[in-house]
Amino acid sequence: MIDADLLDRVFFGEDRLSSDEIHRRVLALEPPAEVLIAFDNLPEGEYSVDEVAEIVGAEEPA
Repeated sequence: MIDADLLDRVFFGEDRLSSDEIHRRVLALEPPAEVLIAFDNLPEGEYSVDEVAEIVGAEEPA
């Protein structure tokens, strides 16, 4: 399961992000390979943090 802290850092100050921007921000955090794989499967579009958490199997941020 992906840590909610990672999503908090990716979405810091933003309500919604494009899948491309999410992927860029995740890459910048240099997470383990299994985390990158989960985000590689994110369909193209714009997402809220809750939507991403559901899609990639993350804990929901506090």
